[in-house]
Amino acid sequence: MATKIDSLLEEGMQRHMAGDLAGAAGLYERVLAVSPDNGDALNLLGVAALQGGAPDRAAELLRRAVAIDGRHPGYLNNLGQALDAQGEVAAALDSYRAALALAPGDPRCLNNVGLALSQMGDFAGALEAATAAAGADPSNSEYHHNVGAILLDMGRAEEAQAAFERALALNPGQADSYSSLGLLLANRGDTQNAIACCMRATEIEPLNVEGHEACRNLLWDIGDAEHMNASYINACERHPDVPETFVNLGTALIECQEPAQAAAVLQQALTLDPRNAAALSQMGEALSALGRYDEAIAAHRAAIAADGGVAAYHEALGDTYAKRKEFDRAAAAYRAAHERNPRRSSVLGALTTALNEIGDPTVGRLVDYDRFVTARILEPPAGFDSIEAFNEALHDELVPQHVPRPHPIGQTMRGGTQNKGHLFNGATGLVGEVRDMLREALRSYIRSLDVDPNDPFLRYANENIRFTGAWSTILPESAYDESHIHNEGWISGVYYVKTPDIDVSRWAEGEGCIQFGRPPKTFASDRNVVRRRIRPQSGMAVFFPSYYWHGVEPFHQAGTRHSIAFDAR
Repeated sequence: MATKIDSLLEEGMQRHMAGDLAGAAGLYERVLAVSPDNGDALNLLGVAALQGGAPDRAAELLRRAVAIDGRHPGYLNNLGQALDAQGEVAAALDSYRAALALAPGDPRCLNNVGLALSQMGDFAGALEAATAAAGADPSNSEYHHNVGAILLDMGRAEEAQAAFERALALNPGQADSYSSLGLLLANRGDTQNAIACCMRATEIEPLNVEGHEACRNLLWDIGDAEHMNASYINACERHPDVPETFVNLGTALIECQEPAQAAAVLQQALTLDPRNAAALSQMGEALSALGRYDEAIAAHRAAIAADGGVAAYHEALGDTYAKRKEFDRAAAAYRAAHERNPRRSSVLGALTTALNEIGDPTVGRLVDYDRFVTARILEPPAGFDSIEAFNEALHDELVPQHVPRPHPIGQTMRGGTQNKGHLFNGATGLVGEVRDMLREALRSYIRSLDVDPNDPFLRYANENIRFTGAWSTILPESAYDESHIHNEGWISGVYYVKTPDIDVSRWAEGEGCIQFGRPPKTFASDRNVVRRRIRPQSGMAVFFPSYYWHGVEPFHQAGTRHSIAFDAR
């Protein structure tokens, strides 16, 4: 029996390394059918599940492997990767550290510890671990790349550039290093070389979405809208037999609000692969944008039939039903999406809207604006007599980052300016001070919450949060921010640096306030209305679940509204 099991595992690993995940998984399952407690089979099947895009299944299998042999560093390291893919970064870090304790100096474990610490905002610890990984295996270009990424987050651009260049010297085909180098050069204002680096990334790896998005955003920033999708088009021309290249271009065209062109491109993907689920789903979105709802629904359903496990396909179907005002069907589709991805904010936000439209009282299980929208005034840091004095200095420090440029693609802000990039990455000076103040205030708020596995917000309560995004926004008179949600966060918030000095009567009418509960007007009827407004004050921080609809009302009197918005997980 042992010989047969060893033979099945060996064949499975060969198929696994060849990229045949389904074939490998079938062989691992045959081992488990006769030997349910075989740790190697559970571990390998978990890795295959993770690589196949099923992190929940992977974590379940890898936990079983660890339960059988908790002193196997490989099992623990792989479990950490599955937990990380689930968004459980703190738990992943614990697993990586347990693996490292059993295999001191193992570069894979060190690298993963560094990546997890970086996600949690501990850049000093992350750099120490990543540097140790690169030192333990100096020929591994990925480890040098990760050192560069951490240094870039710390604002140490010259050292980051040297690390990326070391990675590329070891592996000239490492697309991620070209993308990161491009972003670094863009931050320095070297736009043309930045575009060249990002284009090179997409040439090496035609499905490198990060590189494509960087190219598009850089070209958009310099006002070259005509060529902003050039990297996507180039990938299609160089790889006309790869349907995913056309899917990526079609998706980009939808985001650029060019649905007719997107539909034509997506049809090319479907000609190559008629059952390509991503192409079918994106075709549904393009047709929905064109108002061809029956055809869109048919495409969405075909995508779900091809791969029903992807939450985004059910969400897209729900969006089309919502446009047709069939909110009962929209709610059913959103529920299916939520089951498959319970953390996705846009699904919960859309489900809230649909339930309000059909008068379903279960909406109260999703939102509680009085309980979970909280506001507090922060204390000034050392060296400042008042929070107002701190904010005046903070405003002056941030203003130079507000260079007029086209609003980012998909931006909900109307008027005003915004800084470029993640404001808190590598933050120093007063920006670093306000980041730390907000982190502590958030942790204090989260400690007041009770974890509830049945609540869509409380189920993920964890004070070991990291900022997944932060940006400074300055709005002048009549500017505003349309209602939106944040998919990058579990909890989101805004800190007010400067508020306009407008008449009390205008505040009372909601001008300049942040509102919660009302989605975009094109998405719903008067059944969905503002549920709560908060008047901003200098030094105030407002925290709320990332899936709550919120927006900024315009104010019609001379003044400036300066805020820092952020997402955290």
